[in-house]
Amino acid sequence: MPTNSHELTAWLLVGQRDAQSADPERANLVLKSLNHYWAGDTPLRVVVTHADSLSSSAGAYLDLELPNLSVELMSDTDLIGSDRVKKIASTGWYRHQLVRILGAGRVSDKSILMLDCDTFATDYFDESVFLEDGKILSAWESRDNKAWWALSEKLFQTAGRKNSYGMLNTPNIVSGQHMDIVNQVVESQYESVVGYLLGILSTNLLSGDNPFTEYTYYSLWLEKLGFLTQVHHDPKEKILLITKNNIWEQDDLSSVAEEDFKFNGIFSIVHGALEYSVSDLEPVVLKG
Repeated sequence: MPTNSHELTAWLLVGQRDAQSADPERANLVLKSLNHYWAGDTPLRVVVTHADSLSSSAGAYLDLELPNLSVELMSDTDLIGSDRVKKIASTGWYRHQLVRILGAGRVSDKSILMLDCDTFATDYFDESVFLEDGKILSAWESRDNKAWWALSEKLFQTAGRKNSYGMLNTPNIVSGQHMDIVNQVVESQYESVVGYLLGILSTNLLSGDNPFTEYTYYSLWLEKLGFLTQVHHDPKEKILLITKNNIWEQDDLSSVAEEDFKFNGIFSIVHGALEYSVSDLEPVVLKG
């Protein structure tokens, strides 16, 4: 049975339109897919965050017929303030990480389903897919022999701890309430979350490894504070890897035009498939 729909919020980050991104167009399909497959008992809250440059066009998302969703719009400035936006304006991919880190704490719901514009719902779901016994079921990966995890462990001073699993990148689930707790602790120890992370970025970016993502920051700080397995199921007991749990599926789209093509996961990831337009994908995504 569906649980209280207010326990889960979907958060869709829409990047700027450029040669490498079809985010603004694909966001429409992500929203349509969430509306089509949402099986909860009340509308799913969806927060759409977008670059300031898309403010004039983002209102079109509110014009879609989405009776199963409650859609809210937030620009980068609305979400984290104009001063912070200016500080992170030139950080590229890390801008998305910083917006998620700062924004998740502000959204502050129990569970936030983090989505990009290349992840579509492709089967029916409600909160029970991601929540069990009051804890969040997240997607994890091994931290062993991964240079970016080793670097984040060093930077966040968590090296040598017992947990050998870390959270996979978007799509995944975080607790907004606990992201807010992490941010408050960081701000109590450093000048600000933005200053702290930009300082790490400026001194470590040339190492060749990612000094942080929203998930290394969130999960390592939660581990450091002793909250990780209070909020998330212990990955040693409930490990949900992207290739095994059938929640997230990285689909091969080579046969997407074939009549019997079917996505395999509850959410399907189509990274790097810009050759497929929204009109190509929509009938396949929504046919279930």
